[in-house]
Amino acid sequence: MLIFIGHLPASTSEKDIQGFINGAGRPLWRRFIAPRARIGEIEIIRITDPQTQSVEYHGIVDVDPEPAAFSALRSLAGKRLGLAAVEVRHYQARSSYRDQRSVRDPLEQLAISDRRTRDRRRSNLVIERVNITGAPQSGIPSGLCLSANAGSDSL
Repeated sequence: MLIFIGHLPASTSEKDIQGFINGAGRPLWRRFIAPRARIGEIEIIRITDPQTQSVEYHGIVDVDPEPAAFSALRSLAGKRLGLAAVEVRHYQARSSYRDQRSVRDPLEQLAISDRRTRDRRRSNLVIERVNITGAPQSGIPSGLCLSANAGSDSL
């Protein structure tokens, strides 16, 4: 299961995220009956908005098995990573094919009169995968599908 960690401090490393997930802890009684969370791939993503020059860092962590991942989600809710309050939630992969805002049939477009006139997603974002040292790697994360028009809500 993929876990999204939003609003990471710029100095966060993969080791920091691993410690954050492992520090979620389990109640003593669950240690005997519930499986321990295994952390797979960790992706740190830097999103730069060229219009505002703002930079955001987000993390996506692959955690197995699923019951342990849900337990980690519950225990990490409201926790801080260092001094920063981070957002922790289940990662939802999105596809532009399933975008409900785009209409493929011209007749259907005529029938819809209350569509938003402006898209709320930020455009022209620069999305880079960051390695452990913080230097960007070219391209997008290997296991993820991100679009250039995806905002932080899309991650």
